[in-house]
Amino acid sequence: MRKRFLFISLVVLILSSCQKSIVWDDLVLTPPTTPIIVPGVGGTTGSLLTKIVSLTTTDTVTQSFSYDSSKKLTKVTSVGISNRDKKDDTYFFTRDASSKITNIVEIVYSASSLNVNKYDTTYATIHYPFGSIKFDYSINTLTSGGLTYRDSTYYTYNAEKVVSVKSYTFNIVSNSYQFSSTKDYTYDVNSNVVTIKVSTSSSNPLNNDIAGDYKFEYDSKKSPLILGNEALITLGETYCGANNLSKLTLNITSPQAATVILVLSYNYNSNSYPTFASGKATSQGLNSDSQSITYFYQ
Repeated sequence: MRKRFLFISLVVLILSSCQKSIVWDDLVLTPPTTPIIVPGVGGTTGSLLTKIVSLTTTDTVTQSFSYDSSKKLTKVTSVGISNRDKKDDTYFFTRDASSKITNIVEIVYSASSLNVNKYDTTYATIHYPFGSIKFDYSINTLTSGGLTYRDSTYYTYNAEKVVSVKSYTFNIVSNSYQFSSTKDYTYDVNSNVVTIKVSTSSSNPLNNDIAGDYKFEYDSKKSPLILGNEALITLGETYCGANNLSKLTLNITSPQAATVILVLSYNYNSNSYPTFASGKATSQGLNSDSQSITYFYQ
């Protein structure tokens, strides 16, 4: 199923990096030879995040955010070019009367989809113990080309924070769930994720996690979107806490050994929210890639 690591897609981009032109229907994009890093003109006074535009030397992605009357996240769309391929993803979050996310629908374009229109739809059900606001497991179902895939994810807490996530995929041959990956988390005093240890199963062909140790560092300013534990079922770990990612160090052990470092610097508005970020990811023996991010608010 889809993995919601905000910056892991950038890591994958580096690991598979090679310059080439993109032909998408009648659109032809040729990557420039120098990074596109131009300070953005995002919202300068608002505090409700409405859009993020991300650029690299080869890709451009626009994320748009929708909320309910309580300013709870209900929809995220991402369109553009990612990893040199068409990107067109929409996530819908259904909430109950107490604002807990109970269902997630993902409609995602994939060039490898077995569906004729190349769009896959994943349905996720989020389970909560009776009377609790802490989700304890989720079940995801994807049907593509007449085949149905399922996975399940289990969440373990220490006090109010998720400290371990264990995922399984359903094996149609053995008619049972097969271990896929475990992610163990630590946090700082501002509820930012500071380390993740990812362990994977090499025997599971459906596993697509990047195994290794992740170390996160942050600035002291306000994150544009603070989701707490919900980040782990929506936008990814860097939206858990109060601050903005300034550095990610990833020591990869699988599928191939490597060390990747991403460094980001920010401009902020008068409310201390980021309006623009520039960054660069590097890896020993691999290509580096630069990124610029512009934030919009209302």
